[in-house]
Amino acid sequence: MAIALLAASGLALPVAETVPASTIYRSVGPDGVVRYSDTPSAGARELAPPSLSSAPALDVAAPSRPTAPSVPGPDSDADIFQPHDVLAIASPADGSVLPTGAGGRLKVLAAISPPPATGDRLGLEVDGVLATSVTGIGPLWLTNLERGEHRLGLVVLAPSGEVRQRSADIVIHVQRASRLLPANPLRPAPP
Repeated sequence: MAIALLAASGLALPVAETVPASTIYRSVGPDGVVRYSDTPSAGARELAPPSLSSAPALDVAAPSRPTAPSVPGPDSDADIFQPHDVLAIASPADGSVLPTGAGGRLKVLAAISPPPATGDRLGLEVDGVLATSVTGIGPLWLTNLERGEHRLGLVVLAPSGEVRQRSADIVIHVQRASRLLPANPLRPAPP
């Protein structure tokens, strides 16, 4: 395609010229090789140039310059939460059994990284209900757990009490003494 220079207002601008499509010829030589050329030869057949597909240009608005994200200052009320990479119950293990002698008292340790943000609390849910919470990453204590199966899960709580993030639940089994069982160590001996 030929390019011409247009002088306008003292500037040289490149402008595309319309170039007519040239004629293409196809011929097969005595050796059976197919040849294409823009000059005719003996036995050559003229080929019609392929039509070029085109679509009208879209009317696109000029791109806007992106604005810088606003960064809250030290006096800002903006609350930006970054999810924790690690949020899990480290102890007890999933499927643990709390024996009869423990009396339903359980110490739960959390694995959390990075540590909770200032003002956030780490909570412990038992069967989907918030049972206790602490500031920081200290141990969480449960007392008087009823006999049976329970689901435990950690939650990160905002200062407003809103749940920001949840861990996967674990299941524990609590064994408690029963006055109805003959082997109950708390049952008084018959007279």
